[in-house]
Amino acid sequence: MSQVKEKKFYEALGIESNATEEEIRKAYRKMAIKFHPDKNPGNNDASEKFKEISAAYEVLSDPEKRKIYNMYGEEGLQGGGFHASSAEDIFSHIFGGGFFNRGQRSQGPKKAEDTIYKMNVSLRDFYNGKTKKLKISRKVICETCTGRGTNKEGIDSKCAPCKGRGVRVTIQQLGPGMIQQFQSACPNCKGTGEVIDAKNRCEGCKGKKLVEVKELIEVNIDKGMKDGEKLTFYEMGEQSPGLQPGDLIVVLREDASDTPFIRKTRDLIYIHKLTLSEALTGYEFTIKHMDDRILVVRSQPSEIVKPGSMRVIDGEGMPMHKNPFEKGRLIIKFDVVFPTEDQIPIANRKKLEELFPPKPKLPKNLKSLGEQIDECTALPYEAIEDQQRSANGHFQRMEDDDEEQDQPRGAQCVHQ
Repeated sequence: MSQVKEKKFYEALGIESNATEEEIRKAYRKMAIKFHPDKNPGNNDASEKFKEISAAYEVLSDPEKRKIYNMYGEEGLQGGGFHASSAEDIFSHIFGGGFFNRGQRSQGPKKAEDTIYKMNVSLRDFYNGKTKKLKISRKVICETCTGRGTNKEGIDSKCAPCKGRGVRVTIQQLGPGMIQQFQSACPNCKGTGEVIDAKNRCEGCKGKKLVEVKELIEVNIDKGMKDGEKLTFYEMGEQSPGLQPGDLIVVLREDASDTPFIRKTRDLIYIHKLTLSEALTGYEFTIKHMDDRILVVRSQPSEIVKPGSMRVIDGEGMPMHKNPFEKGRLIIKFDVVFPTEDQIPIANRKKLEELFPPKPKLPKNLKSLGEQIDECTALPYEAIEDQQRSANGHFQRMEDDDEEQDQPRGAQCVHQ
């Protein structure tokens, strides 16, 4: 490396001027975690330090900017139209996986295709944050032949039939003075434009220029991330000779099967069953949260819970991404379970009648309601449906506009 004019950025990260890209990345990760504003709320010195190391990382992690900085210092960067990205953007890019996205630049070589992986993440991990391991497989340029396909010098690998273009043009005459031109991939080189004789092929890649490698990478899942979030690992995708490496994009998919909670944006919904006694006379129960804390929930005095009603606990929902100290709401939805017939003896039902408000009664003179009075017995709907399924061998859904099926067949009426 040529003589370095300034060492301010290197000193900010605590590295030598000949540090490798990996050493620069590791130094920034370590210091960014230490001085991040979320870790040091209200500490202005830490905030300034975080901006300083982020600015240093943005320059030193880019080979072109680093070269200019080494030769001309910060003045050279300013003269070349250098504009520092925000510290938060740099932090989110590296901790979202990889370096900040230089692939958006309009200049430079074309990129190889990006590689997309889907990773299942439990709702618990979205709540608490976690670093997960991901095993990936990708094709990289063969180190043995550096992507040439051969280790021998002077080998002409250009495909003769297509002259290295990878395509063959066929002209077909359709009629007098009418011709049509067809273009297709060259069958000799399969569209690559090159053919390397078997005896000259690289032993490492067998002339394919690429080899498949398997790697284990770390994916940092921040608190509050959500389903569908994409984490980009810069230049960790497929490689191809002459092209800038593609990116590795990890798409997070939420899996809530390990928890009783349901996520609704920043809120969490928890369904709790109450007995009728609890709904009428008060309740107290515990909820084990996803960070293993135990929440004790009690009813208000004289509170009566209706089936399907909800209660809200502020600040116990999902943490906000990049601001995990702020959380949404925990919404408790109550499912009131009524007792079965055998749980309340008939002898005790009179006591219940005395406790509850008076129930409506029929008028003494039923004839005052109309000329024809029918006494009916309503049977349980489920029992009648079971009978129908047993008799017909299949379940037929009752239609609202079908008068015949509006009333279960087991209901019986007696004329008076």
